[in-house]
Amino acid sequence: MNLETVNNQTTDLTMSSLEIAELTGKRHKHVMTDVRKMLTELENQPDEFSSDWTDARGRKQKHFVLDHDHTMCLVSGYKVQLRMAVIQRLRALESGEVTPWHEQQAEAAKPEYQIPQSYAEALRLAADETERAS
Repeated sequence: MNLETVNNQTTDLTMSSLEIAELTGKRHKHVMTDVRKMLTELENQPDEFSSDWTDARGRKQKHFVLDHDHTMCLVSGYKVQLRMAVIQRLRALESGEVTPWHEQQAEAAKPEYQIPQSYAEALRLAADETERAS
């Protein structure tokens, strides 16, 4: 698996190390350490699962994007309550009840408005905004 495959596949279930940290209440840097250790022991290259994200301050940060099996392997060493939180999230992802974290981030990064490309588009945008404000 490579990074392009992780980021472009919508059919494969993936979970970010950020999401795992949030679900388990662990600090992200500790989850990152756990992932690196797990991948090393499995003789996987951490770079294959590594990706960038932009934090609230606009800085590029690293995180891991794990497939279903690697996510389950990682959390199987965690406390029962933490494992259950991740398992429930995976089930919600499988059912389509929730959107994967990396897709939420991509959606959030999109600009709220597209710049109108013509005068007609600008007028339509103005009319839509006027209707919404009413």
